[in-house]
Amino acid sequence: MPRFFFHLRSHNGWEQDDTGLDLDGVESAYLEAYAAVPAISADLLREKANPYRHTFEIMDASGNLLLEVPFSEVLEEGKQPSPPDQRRRWHKAQAEMERTACLIADVQAEQAALQATLADTRRLLAEARKASGRF
Repeated sequence: MPRFFFHLRSHNGWEQDDTGLDLDGVESAYLEAYAAVPAISADLLREKANPYRHTFEIMDASGNLLLEVPFSEVLEEGKQPSPPDQRRRWHKAQAEMERTACLIADVQAEQAALQATLADTRRLLAEARKASGRF
C-alpha cells in the first residue's frame, strides 16, 4: 500500500506530516483529507483562526504533490446555489403538481355531480314503477 502525507498549508506557513497514512490510492487519500477537514476546522475556529485559509497538500512518499484539498472546498459544499436548470425543473414540477391538484378537484366535482344525477335517476325510476303498478 502506498503511503500518503497530509501537509497543512495556511497563510502562516506549512505544517509537515512526518507520519503519513498507508492507503489504497489517491482517491482514498482525498477522502481521508476531506473527512478530516470539519474536525480540524473546529479546532482552528477555537484558536480564532480562519479555516478557509487552510489547504491539505497530499504528497506521496517521494515528496511529489498529488492533490490539494482547500478547506473552503469542503466547508462550502452544500452551500452552492442550485443550478438554473435544476430550479427551472423544480418550478415546472410545482406547476404540474398544482395543475394535477386542480384536475383532481375537477374530477371529484364531476363524480359528485354524476352521483347526484344517478340518485335522481334512481328516484325517478322508482316513481315510474310505482305509477305503473310494478314494484
